[in-house]
Amino acid sequence: KRLFGITPIITITNPVIDGCEFFSFGTSTHEEATTLNTCIANLDLLEKFIVHFKEKATDLIDKALENRIIIKDKIIMEQHNQTKLVKQINHDEFILDMLNLEVTPRELDHIKLLAKGNSVKMIANQLNLSPRTVEDYVNNLRYKTNSASKQQLSNYLNKWF
Repeated sequence: KRLFGITPIITITNPVIDGCEFFSFGTSTHEEATTLNTCIANLDLLEKFIVHFKEKATDLIDKALENRIIIKDKIIMEQHNQTKLVKQINHDEFILDMLNLEVTPRELDHIKLLAKGNSVKMIANQLNLSPRTVEDYVNNLRYKTNSASKQQLSNYLNKWF
């Protein structure tokens, strides 16, 4: 059922100590089957988005918890039987867009290697660059992500990539 011009497509339920959290994703287009298949093909990205949302919306979530409604003995389930596969969303583009992070293709190369725990020297060898050039990229990425240190940057990137 469309509400506010949005058709619900998929709901992810996470159990918590005192109940469940529900995260619903939908579309304003009329391509529900395609959107459903895209969501299913990218569940890992939706899970990462949920973590990101919960971090960014802490104040809003706290207010919602103060005013929550508890419904006992009621379970609502919907089943969609879709088997058609669709093109997968580009993981890197999705994460960068979600984080509102604009990087060059070469910076993205550095991000992927940093996220895997590679040292500056290892990255330099893999990308055929000098360690000093890699340090420049790392410093630019630290600036773009507001990271205080290379370790903080690596931890941040490892969380998403």
